Amino acid sequence: MSAIDIAIESYLKIHYERCSLNDFLQKNASLVNEEFDDRTWYNKFSIWKNRFFTKAKQMISDEGLIKKNGVSSSSSMSCTYAGVVPVKCRDVKDTPAGLLLQLQNEEPRICFWKEVEHVQSVKSKQLKLKRKVDITSVDIFDKSTSQQGNEILNLYNDMSCEMIKKHSDEMNSSSSKEVSMKSNTMYYGQSNSNLKRSLDRITKDDFKNVENQINYKKKKENENMDKCVKNLLNEKQKCSKSMSNLIDNFQKYCADTKNEMTSNEIMDLKPTSEFVMRYTEEVDHIQVLKEVFEPVDKLFPDKGFYFLSEFFSEGCNYQKWQDKLETLLLPEEDPFLRKLKRFMFEILPIFFDVFEQLHDNPLKDHEMLEDEFMNTYIHPVLKKALAHFSGIRYVSGNKAIDASYYRKLIMNQKGNADRSDGIAYTTNEKHYEFCVTEGSKPYNVDFDKEIADYIQNARAGKDMLNFVVISEVKSKRVLPENFRVYMVQSYGLNLSFYFMDFLGTYRLFEVESCELPTDFIGVNLFPFFFRAIITWALMIGETDSEFQRTRNKRNSRYSNAHNLRALSEINHNQPRKDGTKKSLKMNKII
Repeated sequence: MSAIDIAIESYLKIHYERCSLNDFLQKNASLVNEEFDDRTWYNKFSIWKNRFFTKAKQMISDEGLIKKNGVSSSSSMSCTYAGVVPVKCRDVKDTPAGLLLQLQNEEPRICFWKEVEHVQSVKSKQLKLKRKVDITSVDIFDKSTSQQGNEILNLYNDMSCEMIKKHSDEMNSSSSKEVSMKSNTMYYGQSNSNLKRSLDRITKDDFKNVENQINYKKKKENENMDKCVKNLLNEKQKCSKSMSNLIDNFQKYCADTKNEMTSNEIMDLKPTSEFVMRYTEEVDHIQVLKEVFEPVDKLFPDKGFYFLSEFFSEGCNYQKWQDKLETLLLPEEDPFLRKLKRFMFEILPIFFDVFEQLHDNPLKDHEMLEDEFMNTYIHPVLKKALAHFSGIRYVSGNKAIDASYYRKLIMNQKGNADRSDGIAYTTNEKHYEFCVTEGSKPYNVDFDKEIADYIQNARAGKDMLNFVVISEVKSKRVLPENFRVYMVQSYGLNLSFYFMDFLGTYRLFEVESCELPTDFIGVNLFPFFFRAIITWALMIGETDSEFQRTRNKRNSRYSNAHNLRALSEINHNQPRKDGTKKSLKMNKII
């Protein structure tokens, strides 16, 4: 039972025959004053009236509190309560029904509620002032000084006088003048004296410091407020202040530098890119990376990396590694570790078999060609990773990219479509391309090959992103808010994973990178190798799942009309200068 119910019940037991809601409220004004809300005084009175009436009705109908006095309840009825001397009812209004009717028709005392509003207004303003002076500057108030904080005292006195004057005007305009201003004046005087004692150590400089801290906090809050940019369909989409700064920096970079990335409006956010190194603030770049990769870093659980580290912690010969591989087939309850062990059991023999050949190890052969290396050590790993962790179909081979062919078709660009060494497809019936792979031979690779493949992947990513958006809009489907496409680059013995999305511009991020082990001495590289590949596979699976969920929704007629018009403004890749991949060049800082 709440304090309000206890107070009402206690009052009714004592003042049953002459009970009155207004009398109860007057005697329990402290309970009324404690209820802070934005309701009008009349609504507050209605709430209290409902509480009081309900409790009175409950007590009257309670068999333990009403005792019959030899007559039926329909005739004259005793109003006896526990602990109250019975008094025979002589009038209708003295009966329980008459009492309830009297309570139901009782009108409020306007003067009382005006006083309640005033008291609550005073308390509210005191709290605001206290927060402004005391709470916000708690560190400043701990300093010991000898001067008075006159500015703060004047601020408090002015507010006190204003509240007193306002209260006086309200009471003069009301029908009753029962509230005494004397008690209010004493109340303000007591509060003022208490505040003065607590502010004896505040100086003018301290007060300025408080203001500076408040202004600095507001400035920081404004800086962290979300900004708005346009998405591919020319609709507003929120982004952080840091991302907004990067977009501004990218516009300057495009004005200063002309290369394949800037001409195609692709923001290269790889940590080693020229744009990041020379045109961005580190704090903005790091903040955007946190926004993007904090959920990504949680995809590969710590227990998985711990297991990998333990498994590859000791050096073994070929036979011992074969024995350890057999342990991967033992029953495993954890679903993720079960997939991980199965994936390792299928992939590791590819490498252990060549490690055992020592001097004839193919991974040590500097004359190995690109096709042999990619088809033996890269494509099988990527294909099995997607199959185990995302259920995505991966096809290897020198294949033309449909999205590139579509771009050349609608833009009337000459030449053949761009090609890829491997492509992954979405699981819907249209099988959109949303991951491409570019590879090279493991040794003696030209430096220009790395840059050309990187730009080729970026161009393919933009083509795939545009093609999915255009195709889905033409089918009147709703697009996921953060659709991504992925790229894989194998350069030498290094494997790098990227993704691209659109937020104000096309953004290219590096997800993970790893190095391919070539012998038993380098098995300590496998934990990072597996983590990078599986993280990429899990990201692809999440993107595909979100894409399939969104495709069940359809745009309205008017929304689709807007989206179709926006498609005409989509930025497509410019054609290559001489039609070959060798022409794709860009500055590299590191």
